[in-house]
Amino acid sequence: MFRPSTTRAALVLLTLAGCGGPVPDATLAQEADPLTLSHQTLPSAEGTLPSTELPLGAFSEESPELMVAEGPGLPVVPDRVPTEPEGVLITIRTGENLVGIASVAGLSVEDLVEANGIDARHALRPGQELRIPLDDDLAHAFAEARDFARADRLDRYMAGRGGLVGVESHAVRTGETAWGIAREQAGVPVWVLTAFNPDTGLDSLGIGQRVKVPVFADSVASIDEASSEDETGAAALPASGRTPTEPAARE
Repeated sequence: MFRPSTTRAALVLLTLAGCGGPVPDATLAQEADPLTLSHQTLPSAEGTLPSTELPLGAFSEESPELMVAEGPGLPVVPDRVPTEPEGVLITIRTGENLVGIASVAGLSVEDLVEANGIDARHALRPGQELRIPLDDDLAHAFAEARDFARADRLDRYMAGRGGLVGVESHAVRTGETAWGIAREQAGVPVWVLTAFNPDTGLDSLGIGQRVKVPVFADSVASIDEASSEDETGAAALPASGRTPTEPAARE
């Protein structure tokens, strides 16, 4: 097999011998590893220069992060363990949005968008995970402020409805959903129904499952007014002694 290192060494010996010059030590004629240097192969005018042998695959103690790859001898970047992004993950609740969460966390909407790689134009989905870029201490304070903001929002909603009168239990019927129960049975937004059923999986209701339905003062007042109007209209018929189509009795 043709080996360039051996051929070059032979040519050097022949050239020096033809010119009558001194022939170096015979070790030059031996095939050497081109990536390994030793003190025996470094002749100089003042003698032999010592050299520290650097075998393939070794690395410098001063720069341990720079290593030599086996084979072509190219530097290799050592493997690094990827670090987790900073912040805490939360699960989006029904009724929450980027503006409200950013306000409670003391951040901007842009901060949340950048930390999560999301589009601010898309609404958050219940059950979606969102990273809040806060350290552990601030994350704990955020969790408390988030619960307080939710309770405060519910209090303001109930006050606007005249206050909470009671809570009824509704048995889920075939085909019913949380949205339909909230709108048709309770007359409230879904987030209010969720607040009264924190431990119920409203996304997967089963037939016969019980759901707590809040009853507010304004809805009771509306029912009472409607009942009063019906009773007044029904009582007017006997007072006249006839129906609107019945002729008057002759006296």
